[in-house]
Amino acid sequence: MATFRVGRFFGVLVGTVAILAAGVYAPATLLGPLPPASASPVSELPGSTDSAAPVLAADGASAVILAGDTAPFALGGSAEALPMASITKLVTALVVLDSKPLAADQSGETHTIATPDYQDYIDYSGGGARTVVVFPKEQWTQREMLQALILGSSNNHADTLARWAYGSVDDYLTAANAWLAKKGLDGITVADTTGLSPDSRGTAADVTRLAALALAEPAIAEILANPPSALVNNRGVSNTTAYLADEGVTGISRSYTDEAGVCLLFTATVPPQRAASPPGRSASRRCSSARPTTTRSRPTCVR
Repeated sequence: MATFRVGRFFGVLVGTVAILAAGVYAPATLLGPLPPASASPVSELPGSTDSAAPVLAADGASAVILAGDTAPFALGGSAEALPMASITKLVTALVVLDSKPLAADQSGETHTIATPDYQDYIDYSGGGARTVVVFPKEQWTQREMLQALILGSSNNHADTLARWAYGSVDDYLTAANAWLAKKGLDGITVADTTGLSPDSRGTAADVTRLAALALAEPAIAEILANPPSALVNNRGVSNTTAYLADEGVTGISRSYTDEAGVCLLFTATVPPQRAASPPGRSASRRCSSARPTTTRSRPTCVR
């Protein structure tokens, strides 16, 4: 499922995005682990409520969408476009792939790290934002850059990919917002490649649709399914998307900023086999943070 807190169901849930109240966390970066999470089963959906959607939290913004659908079947919280932190990097990946397509089994073209790329690494690192280390004149394949962007949530690689594909970040942003309009994602606007800007915003409903587009892109789906053990010069990339793997969840994006709060996008498979659930509908579960982040909002996800 996909939710802003979002999620996508199909027996397959295609992702959950959690965007909670602004000002949840102190550092305005995409750095650091999220609070510990735990999960516990709740009651089955009654057999008499075939059309009932899961109940989502009223705080933040959440949505759930079935795989193969074009609109969420459950929404919760705000319907407004909210800052979406590193979910913005999914737009970067998709728009770069729109310009430079890449098959799941390909490495793609090679990019040589130039002075602006290295300067980005220095600047973002100095600001405490997530980075993946680069050095001048290193050669990175398109696939490796996408792995650093998607799995490592690398802010410097977001800018590098945009310049590589479109010549400049400004030209990328023009192309990205045109691409979003073409896809009918009017609820999403990007002001940067990384999501560090609070002006990169999205509605819960359209972020679920963005998740579906990302998972339908073979290169992105393969990267999420097969985290690399090493990239250039055997440097590893920590998988920042990982979330509740023992619960069958595959994280797509996990991040926070002061303005966005907690943002979570994930996909999971839910077998429709419990007797109390109607045919084709999976049981509902809720997971929540082990500690509240504010007195009025707590990171939650429904899958």
